[in-house]
Amino acid sequence: MSPVKTSKTNDMMVSTCLFMTTNPLLQRQFPATFGVNDQPLNPFKFFLILVLLTCGSHLRAETVVWQDNFDDGNGDNRWFSDFGVWQIGSPTVGPRTNAAGSRTFSGSHCATTGLNGNYPSSQDSRLIRIASFTVPNANQNPRLRFWHWYSFAGPAYLGLGVYDEGSYGSVEIKVGAGNWQPVSPTYVRSTSAIWSRPSIDLAPFAGRSVQIAFHFHSAANRDVGWYVDDVAVVTDAPVLNNPDGFESGLSDWSVESGTWEVGVPTSGPGDRAHGGTNCAATVLAGNYASSVDSRLISPSFTVPASNSYPRLRFWHWHSIECRNGK
Repeated sequence: MSPVKTSKTNDMMVSTCLFMTTNPLLQRQFPATFGVNDQPLNPFKFFLILVLLTCGSHLRAETVVWQDNFDDGNGDNRWFSDFGVWQIGSPTVGPRTNAAGSRTFSGSHCATTGLNGNYPSSQDSRLIRIASFTVPNANQNPRLRFWHWYSFAGPAYLGLGVYDEGSYGSVEIKVGAGNWQPVSPTYVRSTSAIWSRPSIDLAPFAGRSVQIAFHFHSAANRDVGWYVDDVAVVTDAPVLNNPDGFESGLSDWSVESGTWEVGVPTSGPGDRAHGGTNCAATVLAGNYASSVDSRLISPSFTVPASNSYPRLRFWHWHSIECRNGK
């Protein structure tokens, strides 16, 4: 694989990038990822990217096995919190309000650790779906999808150069009467104040009866925490629209740990996408947060044969705050 040419700059620019594939990757399936990593720097710069891949059709592949948007007011009959903190309702703090005036991704209700204020210190609790379910066969590509927004407090200084672990969250699964085990990254810091949608592969648990949980942990410092909405288990092979200008939204792309979103930009390169109205961006309406590390991940695809000269092309614009402002 030849390297992608990258640069860090504080200047506005529009450029093309060419990603060449060589023999070890040919005829193999893999996802394309676009990553942003910001160490604890000033959050005054942003990064935008529009991806344009070559030839294909616009499709989306999700058959819903079960879903829950919490909006019927009966979420407490389907979910429970093993050690408090989690609540289901209409938040009064946290995310910006949506088109309906609610601080949720959609509708009026979500599950959260911060319904009306900050979570308490020194908590460890799971939001658990009461009903177990059997994970569909692996060839159906079962996966867990949900929208979430989070703002976790960082480590607190305890003295003598020692810090506590800070607050964090993760998605967990339990097979039968077994132990809980993580199936997601550990979510820390924030999603840069935007909602994002991960995709968690459930194929390793195909045919097993499982429960899922959202596991939250807090240390000394406090914040509003984690907001979860539109939880679903879906099947069918994810489809990579090719080309993809993101005019149909996120589709089967997924976001690893927040910050990335798809839509109409109101900041960045002349406040517009390169083509059409939509693009993928590390925050459409402002700056990304400090200390984020997240990938925008494509559906898997098969690389064509070498005599087809396969390559990945896209338009992108970036303005990234570098270490020490350089």
